[in-house]
Amino acid sequence: MPPQLVSFGLFQVNLYTLLIGVAGVAGVVYARHCAGATWSQALNLHVVAAAAALIAGRIGYVFTNAGYFMEHARAALDFANAPGLQAQAALLGAVVVGLLLRMPRAAIVTICLVGIGASIGCVPNGCGYGREVFWTGNPLLWLLRVDWPDVMLVRNPRLPTQLFTVAWLMVCLIAALRLRRPVWAIVMIAAGDWLIGFLRAG
Repeated sequence: MPPQLVSFGLFQVNLYTLLIGVAGVAGVVYARHCAGATWSQALNLHVVAAAAALIAGRIGYVFTNAGYFMEHARAALDFANAPGLQAQAALLGAVVVGLLLRMPRAAIVTICLVGIGASIGCVPNGCGYGREVFWTGNPLLWLLRVDWPDVMLVRNPRLPTQLFTVAWLMVCLIAALRLRRPVWAIVMIAAGDWLIGFLRAG
């Protein structure tokens, strides 16, 4: 299992944050050198797409949990005490920006890279964790088990859903790079996330 914190001299950075940052920089570099964008265009794409993903993801989360937010309307803007984003809505927000700025392939490549980085970073941080499995249950699922933590950092035998997500996003990344219409990769990402969701604990 990767470490939760990475040290750089006297400084420590959470692996989740570090990998998302590295993925974002890699996306900007790809847009500049492989997608024909200028540095300004590449940076604009990623800043606007990140903002759109944050806003759309939050809106989707609020609608998904409408019962709670109907009673706690102010919490919709309170990321500190009521954090949460809806993944598919955030994905849609970022893709729409890519389409509007006429750089869909660059946007989708970055989405895949950020998803891969976030999934790896989730392992030691206990996000996106899989359902617990038991030796008395399905023998195939038991063979796939890992001793990774949940959100409370409690380790138990569970399905490696973060690893499944990484593998699928790598397939989607290849599709985004090779397909004539890279938008189809978004359908693949959304479908894969929906299917893997059945294997997650919550």
